[in-house]
Amino acid sequence: MEKLLAPRSRMLFGPALALCLLALPATAAGQAQSPSAPNAQAMVQRCKEHWVPACVNYGVPDPNKKPEVSNERPDDSNKKPDPFACAIAWKPGCPGEAEAARSLIQAGPSTGAYPTPLAFSARGFLQSGWPIVVKYRVPPGAIPTLTVTPQFGGGEPFKHALPPSDGADRLYSFAAAVPGSSEKVIVADYVITAYDPASNASVPVTILGFGAGPRAVGSIAIDQITTDPAIVKRPTGKDVTLLTFTYLLENDWDLVSEDLWRDCTHIGIFCNWSHPRNPYHPSGAGRQTWEWQVKKNAKLGQYQLVIRAWHSCGAQVDPNAYHQCGKQLDWVIGSAGPVFIQ
Repeated sequence: MEKLLAPRSRMLFGPALALCLLALPATAAGQAQSPSAPNAQAMVQRCKEHWVPACVNYGVPDPNKKPEVSNERPDDSNKKPDPFACAIAWKPGCPGEAEAARSLIQAGPSTGAYPTPLAFSARGFLQSGWPIVVKYRVPPGAIPTLTVTPQFGGGEPFKHALPPSDGADRLYSFAAAVPGSSEKVIVADYVITAYDPASNASVPVTILGFGAGPRAVGSIAIDQITTDPAIVKRPTGKDVTLLTFTYLLENDWDLVSEDLWRDCTHIGIFCNWSHPRNPYHPSGAGRQTWEWQVKKNAKLGQYQLVIRAWHSCGAQVDPNAYHQCGKQLDWVIGSAGPVFIQ
């Protein structure tokens, strides 16, 4: 079981960090919800400033990806709909299975927005027989449930009841059995919710770790983490406060990403800021660090650092072949925070 270290700072600071997993599923391509035009335009602009995997649904390509050179002439007869139009309402020709598989392989498991306390959600690969592992906390008496919905590659949705945690941290894993998937790798959405049976009302669920695949099990330990008040005063003038997050990877991963999210869901659109000069990178097992230079222009509010690690099956992006990658597509997502900039 890996032990993750709390972030440290040159100021008193230390939110609990878990290299585990956490995310929001980008809605299935072809099944995206339809935001209003102004909101969609704002999302596109946000994506151009700070890119995350969900941005592919709004026609904004990954800035870390080298452009592909093609000598083929465009065929207007097979021209795809405008990406912005696809973001508003799905139509034939909008991104589908190939794009979903390519996004997960190249950009990792989905984290589409700032974590919500009432539902955890993620998108990633899955195969029958893979372990799904989760460390979580729900209020006493609350009943948590995991819902898995295959989006591409076959299979039927299923639910799995998680044991109550009674307000304490609980680590739980089980072998996934995806009905109708023919035991091949698929693309699936994961959602965890919890409710109070006495009032039948939704209650907060804290996901300390989540992952799928053989190597996810060894990457979801967050025991014995110390937590100090995670409050930082925004610098003035030319002063810089350097926040250093430290975490431990127990396994080698093909690609790792550190994304810093700012909570601005109150304005009605997703909001993200991620380290602009820290692209996806391979990482061996061992201690890792990520630094954030907080300057006077940092926006006030609440932040969370999300760490994603995944295997890419040799960067195979052929949708007709990714099903055969097996355990070479396992993944984990973790989160540290919250951090408050005041």
